[in-house]
Amino acid sequence: MMMEKMKELLKQFAAIFILIALLVISFSALAVAEGKSPGLDSEWHTAIASWYGPGFYNQKTACGEIYTEYLITVAHKELPCDTIILIELNRRFVYTRVNDRGPYWPGRELDLSAMTAKILGFSGVQEIQYKVVYLPEEKY
Repeated sequence: MMMEKMKELLKQFAAIFILIALLVISFSALAVAEGKSPGLDSEWHTAIASWYGPGFYNQKTACGEIYTEYLITVAHKELPCDTIILIELNRRFVYTRVNDRGPYWPGRELDLSAMTAKILGFSGVQEIQYKVVYLPEEKY
């Protein structure tokens, strides 16, 4: 009797889990549909990037959130906040979100967060490849 109850609870849990997963997928698809998303077939761009760290931790970003070294984010001068870009460096890839403005050094197009730089094995100032995979409607 106890074993059958456990099986029934497990089935209910699985059904609830599947429903939640479907809801998450549906809302994600809706968010992409509402934005202007060029999709994964957008063109690759070459850019000079740098990374920014300790002097900026716990500061407010241009997009209104607090910057920490643990976020997988990037600063860009023109792309709207919450744009998702795919960055490639030496066959390492990371999806990252625009959450700040910058860099303000001549010739540089992106400022990577410390975590984004770490994932890519990035240091200093380097040339990277990136493409926009999600471009939200600008609201900032």
